[in-house]
Amino acid sequence: MFTFTRQALPVTHFQEVAWEAQDENQRLREEVRRLRAERGVPDGLRGVFASELLATTGIACERLMHKVTEAKGNALRLGDVRGCRARGSVALEVKLGNPGTVAWTAAGAVLRGPKGEVLKPLPLWQSEPILASAPGTGNSSWGRVVVEVPATGAEARGTYTLTLWDAEQQRTVPLGNITFP
Repeated sequence: MFTFTRQALPVTHFQEVAWEAQDENQRLREEVRRLRAERGVPDGLRGVFASELLATTGIACERLMHKVTEAKGNALRLGDVRGCRARGSVALEVKLGNPGTVAWTAAGAVLRGPKGEVLKPLPLWQSEPILASAPGTGNSSWGRVVVEVPATGAEARGTYTLTLWDAEQQRTVPLGNITFP
């Protein structure tokens, strides 16, 4: 005959699970709000007004290339970076060159704050893979990745580090000293 014993889990375990569920629930509510706002919204500037992204101060954008730092051994070359802040979100447009021999597609990203806090982005936008350089030329093929993160006006203040990676998480692109206007 078998006897089973069950170990009681500490209350802190259940509190952590509840907090994680609340965070995920809030993130999903924001995503639903964003998806509902996008549905039926026209393209172009009409869409900016219709989606209510335009705050009374507009959408602030700043070229960050002169500030951003690259880690040694980045898989791709940095061509340019632009940061924007709109009502309820911040975004980065990163232009990258691929000196490698295999095309590169961003599969994920994370934005880490100065105290280690993590801002999780919405799905990345990349129109097409960044192709490998032409053999023997050493010239990079260029492309861009857009990372958007839901953030209130008080959030996303300070200096952040953006890390992009491919599906295998073998070729990463860490960029430091990211700030938003």
